[in-house]
Amino acid sequence: MRYTTYGLLASVLLVATIYATTTEITSNFDNLPGSVALGQSKPFVYNGLTFSSWVPVSFSLSLVGGIRPKSPKIAILTSAAIQSNSGTPFFTAAAPYKSFTLLDFYFGCNVPTQEGVVDKTTQCSILVSGFRKSDGKEVASASFTFTPPQGLTAQMIEAVLPDSFAGVYNVTVVQANPVAQSLYVDNVHYKLSK
Repeated sequence: MRYTTYGLLASVLLVATIYATTTEITSNFDNLPGSVALGQSKPFVYNGLTFSSWVPVSFSLSLVGGIRPKSPKIAILTSAAIQSNSGTPFFTAAAPYKSFTLLDFYFGCNVPTQEGVVDKTTQCSILVSGFRKSDGKEVASASFTFTPPQGLTAQMIEAVLPDSFAGVYNVTVVQANPVAQSLYVDNVHYKLSK
């Protein structure tokens, strides 16, 4: 009888361990199609997160000027036009995941220009906030500033999040001045939890 009780307890612990697993991912978006309709944004699920108010955009590294993605092909973008149609940009844990820990990501900003005009990088500041699912309470926040070197072209910089971003359900990314700049994000690094 005792053997059965221990066997049952071991089975319960094994099942609990399986369901409490985490998966570490870096989303570089390079296998997504890049958009040209920058005013349009539909939420999309990618590697366990839902991205809302973001548009995947492709980069031609032969262009003169502008921000350069961390990985060579695709990054995600938000701007005033996208946010006016879709609201504040955010990442949310997608089913079957219950939460995630945001570790770091790369970002940078361009001055929006008309097609055919050389893009120019610009300084920008962002506020990243993390929220719990249970009560929607903000449990983490961090600010970052991208300051490009002189010239037209710049690499994205890394934003490393503090430990308080562990176990969040939703993360918002708010620009200080979205009207005057487009925000690009690449290589979002996180751990998903079931």
